[in-house]
Amino acid sequence: MELKGTFVSLGLDESSDTINDKQLEIHVRYYNESKRELVTDFLERKYTAHPNAEEISDPIVRTLNKFGIKLNQAMGVMTDSPNVMKGNNKGVFKRL
Repeated sequence: MELKGTFVSLGLDESSDTINDKQLEIHVRYYNESKRELVTDFLERKYTAHPNAEEISDPIVRTLNKFGIKLNQAMGVMTDSPNVMKGNNKGVFKRL
């Protein structure tokens, strides 16, 4: 996956599994030049003890850094819209 300089859309899904562990899945969607199509790639699944804005946004930034994706490459963010993502003062979007 070569994403250097490529604009991406982030997919963020925070949920609970069957034993109530909180998890965050991070995906990217981008135009793949060699395939000439839109591609969605799974990056990582992170587990969070307390799904607050800090415990969600920090792993997002670390994952993006790991894959060489800069925040200014993100043209959009897809999420299932839990309140922790969109809080005006302390939400994940504000922290990013």
